[in-house]
Amino acid sequence: MSTTPILSTIASVVNQAVWKSVTQSIEEALNRVTTEGLSAPNLRNRGSTQAKKPPKETRVQTSTYGKTLCKVYGTAQVQGNIIWAQPIRYARHQETYTTRGSQSAKRTTSSHATLAIAICSGPIHRLSRMWANGKPLDLSTIKHRLYKGTEDQAPDPLMSPAGEHTPAYRGIAYIVIEDLPLQDYNNAVPNFVFEVTAYPEGFLEGHITQKINSIHTIGRGEFSYDTEIHRAIQVAVVGTQTVAYGTAAKINGMGGYTRSNALLALDAMQSILPNVQWVAVTVHWFTDGQNIKHCGVRPATIYEHDVKITPDAWKVGNFTATNAYKLRLKDGRQPPKGTTHDASLVRYIWELKSRGYKILLLPKLIVNFEEGTQLTCENPQDIDQFFSRRYRPFIEHYCLLTRGTIDAFVIGSGLTSLTRIKDDAESFPAVEALIRLAELAKQVLGNATVVTYAANWDEYHSHNGVYNLDALWASDHIDVVGINAYFPLTDTPNPTHRFSAQSVAQSWHSSEGYDGPYKHPTIGQSESSHLSSAYKNIGQWWSSSHVNRHNNTKTAWQPKSKKVWFIEYGFRSVADCTYRPLSPEQHASAVENVTPDSIDFVAQKTAIEGTFDAWHPSEIVERMFLYAWNLEPYVKMEPYFYQNWQTGHWINGKIDSATLSSILQSVTGKVGLRSTTAKEADELVLGYSIHNYTSAEAVVRELQKIYCLDIREKAGELVFSDSDPESVLHIPDEDVVPGSYQVTYAPTAPCEAQALLYVSRRFGYQPRLRNPQACQVGGPKASGILQTSLVLDDLHAEAIVDDLQHLTASQNCFFRISLPIKYASLNVGDVISVEWEHRQHTLKIASVRIAGLQVHLGGFIHTPTRFKRKSFSCISYTPK
Repeated sequence: MSTTPILSTIASVVNQAVWKSVTQSIEEALNRVTTEGLSAPNLRNRGSTQAKKPPKETRVQTSTYGKTLCKVYGTAQVQGNIIWAQPIRYARHQETYTTRGSQSAKRTTSSHATLAIAICSGPIHRLSRMWANGKPLDLSTIKHRLYKGTEDQAPDPLMSPAGEHTPAYRGIAYIVIEDLPLQDYNNAVPNFVFEVTAYPEGFLEGHITQKINSIHTIGRGEFSYDTEIHRAIQVAVVGTQTVAYGTAAKINGMGGYTRSNALLALDAMQSILPNVQWVAVTVHWFTDGQNIKHCGVRPATIYEHDVKITPDAWKVGNFTATNAYKLRLKDGRQPPKGTTHDASLVRYIWELKSRGYKILLLPKLIVNFEEGTQLTCENPQDIDQFFSRRYRPFIEHYCLLTRGTIDAFVIGSGLTSLTRIKDDAESFPAVEALIRLAELAKQVLGNATVVTYAANWDEYHSHNGVYNLDALWASDHIDVVGINAYFPLTDTPNPTHRFSAQSVAQSWHSSEGYDGPYKHPTIGQSESSHLSSAYKNIGQWWSSSHVNRHNNTKTAWQPKSKKVWFIEYGFRSVADCTYRPLSPEQHASAVENVTPDSIDFVAQKTAIEGTFDAWHPSEIVERMFLYAWNLEPYVKMEPYFYQNWQTGHWINGKIDSATLSSILQSVTGKVGLRSTTAKEADELVLGYSIHNYTSAEAVVRELQKIYCLDIREKAGELVFSDSDPESVLHIPDEDVVPGSYQVTYAPTAPCEAQALLYVSRRFGYQPRLRNPQACQVGGPKASGILQTSLVLDDLHAEAIVDDLQHLTASQNCFFRISLPIKYASLNVGDVISVEWEHRQHTLKIASVRIAGLQVHLGGFIHTPTRFKRKSFSCISYTPK
C-alpha cells in the first residue's frame, strides 16, 4: 500500500477528468445570453420619437461583452458585463435667457441609457455598492431592478415585451437600470463595478447572523444617528458679519450618496441580521473631572464657533456649542464621540420604529479626564448632591425627549465606583439615588416602558459579601436586572486550535468565577472564596435568597422575581477575547497595545455564538444586546478607524464572512465530492472570487498553499487539515528501525519564499503585494509571486506570507525513517515526534509506503506556523 504526497492524493480519489471548470456552465450561459441579447429586437433603434444622435458624441461600452462571469464567496468587488441594452435615448433642451431686452437661447442634448448588466454567478445575498467609471453610483437615485441569480427568477418585464421570448438569466445575478443619465460619464456608457456578497447554498442556515435578535447600533459623532445629511463649513467674523468660506463637507454622509450613513448602515444590518427585534441606542454626556464633588455633567461637542452646521445647528437641551464641553484631539488621535444632537436622536428613533424595531435607550456618562475613566468620591455625603444636581438633569432630559417613542430605558451604566460606597448609616447612597431615578423614569415614560440599570459584570452581584444592589433590583420601579456582561469566560488565553462555540458555552456555567471568586490574571485572587463572590454564576444568584455576610441579614431580593437582561455583551476580534473581555470603553484605551498576531475574527464569532447558545433559550436571561453594529456603512481606510475595526467589538464585515470550510466544500461539491469532511482548517474569508475557466483542482491548490492545509484521502473522502495538528504522536527510540533514519539538508537560498499578490480590504479592493520579511526593500528578491483573488486584511496577508516563508524553510530538511508495521495507520500530514540519538525531532509525514512488515516514511522537519487554526467538520454543512 502506498499513499502519495499531498494533492496527488486527490487523483486517487477522483479521476482527473472530474476536475472540470467551476464556472464553465456560467461561461456558456453568458455566451448564449449575450448572443441572444445582441440580436434581440429591443436593441434596434426605435423610430421618430427620439432626438437625432449628435455625431461622435456618444460612445457605447463594448469591451465587456462576452467576458467571463465569476463565482463569489463572501464579499468581493467584481466587474459588470452588459448583456442587454436599448438604444441610447437623446433629448434636446433649450433654455432662453433675457439680457437687457434681448433674448438668447442655449441648446443642449442629454443622453440616457437603459441596459442590463450581469454581475456574477448567482445567487447573491446582497448588492452593497456600485461604481460607474470609478465613481460611487447611488442606486436610490436611479430606477433599477436587481435579480439575485436564483434558479426561479422571471424575465425582466422591460426586456420581455409581448410576443417575444426573453431569457430569465437564471443562475446569473444582474441589474436592470432605466434611463441612466450619461452626462457625468462624458456621454459614454460607463464601466460598472459592483461590491456583492454571496454564500454557498445553505451557508446561512443556523448561522449566528440569523440568531441575533437584539443589538447596539453605535456611531462616532454628534450627527452619526441622523437620517438627514448634515454639512459643516468654516466661518469667520468679518466686521459685523459672519462669512462662510471653503467647501461644506458632509458630516454623516459619503460622497456620491444622497442618504445618510445611518440609513445605509441600517439597510445593511437588516440584510445581514434579518431577525433583530430590539435596537439599543447610546447617548453620552461628559464630566470635566473624576471627583464627583467638583465635576460637572454636560453634553460635549468637537464643534467651535468657527464652524457652521446645516441644516441644524448642534443643540442638546439648552446646551449649544457655546456652553457645552469641548472635546479636543489628544496626541493626534480622534476625540471621543460628541453628544448626539437632540433632533438627530429623535429622527433616528422614529426611523427605527418605522422599520419595526423596539428601542432601548442607554444614556452613558463619560469621564473626560486624562488620569482615569472612573468617578471618585472622597466623602459619601457628596453622592446625593452629585445625583440630584448633576446626574438627574442628564437622565431627566432623555426621559422627556423620548417619552412615548422608546420601549426600554437605562438609568445608568457601570457606576461601580459609587454604588459600592457606604455612608455612616451603613446604607448605599448611590443605590438609593438610582432608585429615585428609576421612579422618575417610570413617572415620565409610563409603566409600559421597561426601566433598569446596567451594572457591570462584577457589580450586579455583591461586593465583599454584601449585596449592595439588591435594594435596586427589588425596587418596584425596576423591571429587569441589567448587566453589562463582559465576564471573563475562559481560564486560559486562546489555545493552539482556538476554543469552540461549545466550549465557550460551557464556560458560562463552569470554571473560575462560577464556583468561586474570579482570579484576575494580574491582580490575583480575592480573599473571599464564598459563592457570593462567584459573579459568573448568574443562575445561583438569581434563584437564591441573599444574606449579607457582615450582619447576617436577608436582603429584599426575591428569588426568580425578575428576568435578567444583558444590556451589553460582546467581544473584541482578538485571540484572547474570552480570557480578558474588555468593555468598549476599556478597549478604546487598549487598542494601541494590540499586537498584529492577536487579531482573530474567528475568535470573536465563536465567542458570540457560544454566548448565544449558552443563554438561548433560558428562563433566566430574557434578552441579550450584542455590542455592536457600527453606523459607518463601509470600513474607512484611516488608521485609527481601521484599527478599531480590526480589533474592536464591531461585527460589521467580520461575523458575516464566508468560511474556508464552506468554500472548500462548495468547490469540491461542484465536481461530485459532496460528502467531504474537513478538519483543523476553519478560517473566516472576507471575500474570494473564482474567475475564468478555473478548475476545482486549481482552486484547492491555491487555498491549500495560502492557508497551509494538508489534503489526504480517508474512506473515499477528501480531508482538509491544518498543517499544525492538535496532537503529535511520540515514537520511542526503540521503535525506529536501526539505520533507517536519514536526514538530507537542501541548500538554502537567501529568500526562497514567495511574495503574495492579494486583494486588500483596507485599500478598496486594490491589488497589493506583500513580500516575505527576508525579502524587504533592499534585500534579496522573492522566489516568485503567488497570486490570489482572496480579499484579505493586510495584517492577515502579512501573517500568510510569514507562514509560507516559515514552511518553505522547514521543508529544506528532508527525512526518511522506517517503523514497525504497528504504525501502518500513519497517514500523509500526520506529525510525529521521534527520539533519536538523545534528541527529539518533530517530523511531518509527506509520503507513506508499506513493504513487508515495515512502514517507510518520508517528509520534512516540522515547526508550528505562526497563526493557529481550529479544526472544523464539513458534515454540518451539506451543499444541495
